[in-house]
Amino acid sequence: MLKKRAIKEIANIIAGYTFRGAITPSVDGNIFVLQAKDINKNEYIEKIEDLTRTPLEIPRSNSYLKYDDVLLTSRGAGNRSFKSTLYKSKADNVVASSSVYIIRIIEEKILPEYLSLYLNSIEGQKALYKIVTGAQIRTINRKDLDEMKVSLPTLEKQKILVAFYENINRQEKITVRIKEIKQNIMNAITRDVATN
Repeated sequence: MLKKRAIKEIANIIAGYTFRGAITPSVDGNIFVLQAKDINKNEYIEKIEDLTRTPLEIPRSNSYLKYDDVLLTSRGAGNRSFKSTLYKSKADNVVASSSVYIIRIIEEKILPEYLSLYLNSIEGQKALYKIVTGAQIRTINRKDLDEMKVSLPTLEKQKILVAFYENINRQEKITVRIKEIKQNIMNAITRDVATN
């Protein structure tokens, strides 16, 4: 049987930065903002160029992301709508918005990749759904997230699960790329036939 532990025993949960009003984008801004819309559970955040830049001066706080932070959307619209990923950039000028929780691992026998994988799994989503509040827009209370139990296999099993998951993701990307290439070939043939 897998050991279960509360998230607060293995990580610190940090709320994202609360902006006063809408986030004003600017090409000249030197701070990047990571929002819930930027989180895709099949992609790590490695490049910051696609994030919103802001000219605002945001004081240094725990809301600034660090390499290997686990990110979790704090709001969702329904079942399985909470998404998790990892911050895999060395850039230190990225702040999470209040729509994102930062889960910073403090237990050395827990892989950040595993925790994110768990949060995206059916079991993890069921556990999250048990602690949400609200009817239309569901939100996760930080204190409830602190207490949420996580299934923790051994470090070796975590490594195997993460490697398997990352391999599946690579295969899916290759499959998508092959479909794109086939479609491009068909488009070129059709265009060639139509013009000759």
